Amino acid sequence: MFGGANQKIIGACAIGVALIGGAYTIANFGKQKQLPAAAEYAKAAPRSAVKVEDKDGNGIEDWRDQFFPSEPVVLNEAASSTYELPTTITGMLGINLLQNIIHAKNAGPFGKAQDQVVAESVNSLAEAANDKIYDVKDISIIEAWTEEDVKNYANTMGGIVINTNIKPKDNETDILNDIVTRGNTARRGELEEIANGYKTIFNSSISVPVPAILVKQHLDLINTYNAIGQDVAAMLLTDEDPALALIRLKRYPDDATGLNLALQNMNTSLQPYAKLFGSGDSAIFFSDFNPANQSQ
Repeated sequence: MFGGANQKIIGACAIGVALIGGAYTIANFGKQKQLPAAAEYAKAAPRSAVKVEDKDGNGIEDWRDQFFPSEPVVLNEAASSTYELPTTITGMLGINLLQNIIHAKNAGPFGKAQDQVVAESVNSLAEAANDKIYDVKDISIIEAWTEEDVKNYANTMGGIVINTNIKPKDNETDILNDIVTRGNTARRGELEEIANGYKTIFNSSISVPVPAILVKQHLDLINTYNAIGQDVAAMLLTDEDPALALIRLKRYPDDATGLNLALQNMNTSLQPYAKLFGSGDSAIFFSDFNPANQSQ
């Protein structure tokens, strides 16, 4: 019974809302809303280019002059023209290493690793410290030898060592350690004496005529005498050429072992001729290197 009345009321309300909304819109149409005033900011000063002047006419802008010395740099042509490439193993190692590093860098991802570059540089210069290997062309060989030649040879070789009389108080490496770690430079004289002793033995031995049967043993001896002498001489260069000293120090144990074996081989080779020698013969020196006695 109230259905028709309700619909009339709802329709009247809707029309009223629409009329009110339309009147509000018409009344405010075209009016701008007032926004809050914006904060005032200080404006930056205008930029200007640096004035380019060269009042002194030196080809450099005045503002750059402060970065350059007032007096010209003069190269000493005389000094620069006398430069020479280093001859020491240490100097050559520095140049070789730098060159290899640059080449590796230039090769980019295809270049060698840094560890490989360092190892190859050291190994290549270690070869420069190798000694000359003396061969049959460097010695005098007695082809038609006799037992008397064997006796003379053995006594001469033994006498060279005995007369040179190398008898250090300590091992060469112990002396070097005392010099380097304890600063006992007074012991350099001991190393010099040992190095000169081996040099004397080598120079005297290489000129001794050798029976053909003992050529190999003789070559082993003179080559190891020379190697040990070079090792000890290099130990004296720890300040002037430390790289060479280290290279020679590294190979010293092998050279010392080689000398001992060479002396043992000479002893073994002379044993068949033991009847030729008496207690007063210098060849008895080699009996100290009997392998049977050293293994005990």
